[in-house]
This record gives sequence, structure tokens and C-alpha cells, in this order.
Amino acid sequence: MGQRPWGQESRDYLRRIIPQQINLREHDRDRYGRIVGEVFGHAGQSLNLALVEAGQAAVYPRYCRESRYFEAQERARAARRGIWEQDGEHQTPWTWRRVRQFLLAITRSDANRHSKPFPKKQQRDRRDRRHDAEHHKIAVGPR
Repeated sequence: MGQRPWGQESRDYLRRIIPQQINLREHDRDRYGRIVGEVFGHAGQSLNLALVEAGQAAVYPRYCRESRYFEAQERARAARRGIWEQDGEHQTPWTWRRVRQFLLAITRSDANRHSKPFPKKQQRDRRDRRHDAEHHKIAVGPR
């Protein structure tokens, strides 16, 4: 199962439940400097937890240690809400990214394996042209 239509449905669900004013509790920063945190709405309701409870988000066990999220996900799964509505493999965003990166790596290695190497003289000529280009700032293109 791919990501569609779940991402759009989750976004639309969040738009329906999000109040005019929210509070953000920062927990951490990721390796890109983005805030990792929890968003709260009316009366301190966690919107993160509400998404999981509604089956509109999956818990990422690598980063989540709070049992309330895993319990909410199990309730959503048992009630067949959101992404748990259909039987079968549910591909989480982090699995999708990992599989995509793996497939891209295989594609690149296959392309490299099937390309024919330049004969020695052409390799030397290309190396010399690159060297000249780096030191003399000239354009290098195929000959």
C-alpha cells in the first residue's frame, strides 16, 4: 500500500480539528534544526495524540517512547479507523522513504554497472580536460 490517499486524508482531518489558537511544546530539534514537539489545542488536548487515535497518523517507535501513543494506535487499529481501515501491508512514511532510497541506490548501481568504461586514452583525455577546466576556469563538455 502506498501513501495515497492517506496523507491527504490526514491533512484534511487535522484541518477540521485544529483550533484557531494552538500551543507548541518543544521536545527536541532534529538533525536539520526542525522542532520536534507536541501541538496542543483546546483544554490542553494533544493534536498529535488525536491524529493517532483517529487512525490518521502512525506512531514512529524509533522516536516515540510514550505508551499513550502506542495504546491510541492499537485502539485505532482495532476499530479500523483511518489508515487501519483496510487489511494488508500499511506502509509508514519512514518505511516508504527507506524503500525509495534503497531502490534509487540500486538503480544508480545498475546504471554504473551497465555503462561501458572509457578506453585508457579517453580516460586520460577526460582527466586532462577536467584538470585544465579546474585550473583555468574553462567549460568542459563532451567531445
